[in-house]
Amino acid sequence: MHRKSIYLSLFATIVLFCSLFAPLQSRAATPGEMVINSSGTVSAGSTLPLPVYEPTNANVRMNVSGAPASAALTFTVLRGPTTISSWVVRAGETTWGSTTLAAGDQIQIANAGGTNLTYDLKVFTRSNLPTIGEGLTDWSGLAVGTGTSSEAQFTAPTSGLYRFQLAATSGSFQFQVDDNYIRKTVAQAVALDPADSTYYLSAGTHTFRILQNSTAAQTAWSVALTFVDGLDTLPTSEATGVLGATFFSEEWIPLNISAEQPVNIKIAVTGGASDSLVFELYNGATKSYTSSSVFGGEVVWGNSTLVADANAMRIVTNGTNLNPLAYSVTLATPTPAPNPLTGTAFGAPAHPSAGNSTVLFPFPTSGLYRFNLSASAGRYQFLLNSQYLQKTVASSAPADFTAYVAAGTYPITIIQDPAAPITTWAADITLAGETTDALPYSRSGATLGGPANTFTEEWVPLQMIIGRPVNIRVVTSGAATDSLKVELFNGSTLSYSAAAISGGETFWTTAQLAPGQNLLHISANAGNAAAVGYTIEVSEIPTIPFAWGGITKSAGQNSTITVNAPAVGAYTMIVTTTEGSGVVLIDAATQTPAVQRLSSSTTTIRVPLTAGPHTFTFRQDPGAPQTTWRIELAVRELGPFVINLPLIVN
Repeated sequence: MHRKSIYLSLFATIVLFCSLFAPLQSRAATPGEMVINSSGTVSAGSTLPLPVYEPTNANVRMNVSGAPASAALTFTVLRGPTTISSWVVRAGETTWGSTTLAAGDQIQIANAGGTNLTYDLKVFTRSNLPTIGEGLTDWSGLAVGTGTSSEAQFTAPTSGLYRFQLAATSGSFQFQVDDNYIRKTVAQAVALDPADSTYYLSAGTHTFRILQNSTAAQTAWSVALTFVDGLDTLPTSEATGVLGATFFSEEWIPLNISAEQPVNIKIAVTGGASDSLVFELYNGATKSYTSSSVFGGEVVWGNSTLVADANAMRIVTNGTNLNPLAYSVTLATPTPAPNPLTGTAFGAPAHPSAGNSTVLFPFPTSGLYRFNLSASAGRYQFLLNSQYLQKTVASSAPADFTAYVAAGTYPITIIQDPAAPITTWAADITLAGETTDALPYSRSGATLGGPANTFTEEWVPLQMIIGRPVNIRVVTSGAATDSLKVELFNGSTLSYSAAAISGGETFWTTAQLAPGQNLLHISANAGNAAAVGYTIEVSEIPTIPFAWGGITKSAGQNSTITVNAPAVGAYTMIVTTTEGSGVVLIDAATQTPAVQRLSSSTTTIRVPLTAGPHTFTFRQDPGAPQTTWRIELAVRELGPFVINLPLIVN
């Protein structure tokens, strides 16, 4: 035989010999594989040892059956004399635990009771979600009363969203992931919306726990998972049917989004009006928002910001609640829809702290917007961007008006009247066709000021393309001893102020509007004994012929108006006073006339005027409690003639 052939034959023989006598190689257990499966009976007062041959991170499923219901087996993992893990499982229970097993460990099953008990023990290697374990489609168990809670560890192989199908066929429980990463309450016959139980898990190992309601005789629970992938998106909502009192007192819900963005938060609570909860929002570990107490029956709004990646919602009930609450929370990016905005808030005594609602609202384009504000119960103030627009609304006095808003996103705040037991509000905001306000311009206000009245002021915007002088008419309602203050701001500059317009007066003044933003500020004076209402009208400077009138209290302010004479000439002026007395001053800023009375009379007089604007001031007699007056101007004769001023009509 050829020498090369001999060598090849010898090599093959050696390889065959080695393969026959080489030691056997064991295969590592795959994730979720069942590595121990044992069942049987443990006699009363005895202990059953089970050896562990393979190290692994394990989830242990333990079932015990027998009687009485108080009987239990103790499952213990021993490493030499050291206890690694231990669980007490009652008769009728199926409990889970997580542990780490090493080769040489021992699982002891001890029966310290007086009756024989049957057990079923399955040990699984830690699985990769959504798999629970070999042969299992869900993670499930049954707990009796205050029995041992269940725990298992699973690995999320990929970061993303997982849909948790949580169910209780008896009792109630709280599902927890990694302590306070997820805490979700589940109860029998209270279904969960699948959209409210889809949560983000980061890649890695997570600890799942089931905490049963100890007041229930038994809790049968189950958890199944489906991998969804991706991140949370807005809008997102979360709801729970039972929270607090005899149930669990708080929940934690994670939110993981791709980029930072502001959000509106709508919180609706159902339950007893004396029971409440608080909503908190966290950006990572930092608390970014805390609501006021929200009571059963209330719907309130707030706003905050979500950061990229980790955010969390916490809902915690008041420890003094008598009954469980249901809640629904929706987080959404600021948008004009849904529209209208609605809410419900309690006042004293049910809700003495009376939390306000705040919503971020986007105005996509600059121009006039229609604000249709109403209340089916109670009373509130609507604020846009703090004091840019502030309006009082009541169930008996809705408001429907237009106001200019520059493009942008601004906070809207609803401040309910704490004196009203309940306020149910609605705000419908839509884009109007116009881009700026037009004259004549009129706005009315509900009652302001007075004892125990939260609402003492209003702000009304007035947008002009060009500046111009205007006449302003203010009509007030209320007692003569109470008054309003009216201010006009050109932008942020105060350009006119009437310190005290009494209830029941009709007051006129001339002021200047600036191009762009103007603001009317109407406020009740401190010390008013009752509320005062108003109507304010802004109009162009009129041209003769024109008529106007007013009502002035004895200590009231004099009314002044500007009118245009179309040409040089003589004009007819008719002055009528139906009560009280006073005088008319023409262009009074340049005159120092003597005061003479016009008492309950009608006087007609020829008035020579130059072409252009002239001011007419009615000065009432302070000795008369009230003066009601009217002035009419008409063209009498046009043409050049000599005009001797100053002129006093009496």
